[in-house]
Amino acid sequence: MGVFGNYFIDGSTLETATAVFTDATLTTPAPDGFYSNSVISREQVGGVLLAVVICPSCVLPCNTSINAGGGGGIYTVNFGTGSSVGAIILYFNVSAIPDGIRVQYNNQFYNETTSATQGYLSSNTNGHYTFVGNINSDCNIAQTLNGGGYSGENTFNFNGANFDPTGSNGVVTGNGGDVRLTIPSPGPVTLYIPKPLQTPEVVSVEIFGPCANTGWTLGINCPVQLTGFSTSNLVTGGTDCLTANLPNTYFNVPNSGGLAGDPAVNEFCVVDPNGSVKASQGTYYIQVGVIRKTMVVDGDGIINSLTNC
Repeated sequence: MGVFGNYFIDGSTLETATAVFTDATLTTPAPDGFYSNSVISREQVGGVLLAVVICPSCVLPCNTSINAGGGGGIYTVNFGTGSSVGAIILYFNVSAIPDGIRVQYNNQFYNETTSATQGYLSSNTNGHYTFVGNINSDCNIAQTLNGGGYSGENTFNFNGANFDPTGSNGVVTGNGGDVRLTIPSPGPVTLYIPKPLQTPEVVSVEIFGPCANTGWTLGINCPVQLTGFSTSNLVTGGTDCLTANLPNTYFNVPNSGGLAGDPAVNEFCVVDPNGSVKASQGTYYIQVGVIRKTMVVDGDGIINSLTNC
């Protein structure tokens, strides 16, 4: 069992700190060992904190959903994926009031989303939040980010039933390119994470409400091997859609209400069942069941159009 004590860190949170000390002047490193705030733990070795480890009791199982609302701030949900491999598909649906989302898995951030009605919505910077919602409910998000961002934000962690407050020192930085608000609201947006290996298992979702209030739902799916459909090579001209060879198998990441193996406009298109690599930009001939179609994929890996041959 751990021992409670008073310690001091050189950061605003245990996640961002580099070391733990026994004095407020930060001159005496705490003994080597594990330090925890009950949500995450970090081992200190030689006076330096190592990587963040999420406490198992704070991890939500996948194949679940959360309906949240409250004041602005940073809301964190940690969930486990088990040992399965595949694509981890999240569906994030805000009310009109905008919210930002980013996901961390295996030391990488994911923030690209797509909407069945509004298409590709993503920050232009990896690691930043992508803000989605209705532009008419904007609370000067781009201006605030361009002016230095947010500080002193309330922070919350999901305990499996509710969000526990964990502090009021949250910081969010970025720029106006992170804000992808639309008219109308985008509805549920799709964000996926490739999981080609059994480990690691824990995914961390961060949702930031920059306005006075926030309200959203988050659908969390366990990893699944995507369903494929037959695909030609990139079409360069001179090939007939109805007779072209279809030597490849590509995969769609279904939007909310979409069908696996039956691609739709504004869905991600990938070339492996884990979603590790997006399809290259260009035109393809595909077959779904007995129907052949022409599919156009843009530079973000999004299906722009589908027309029957």
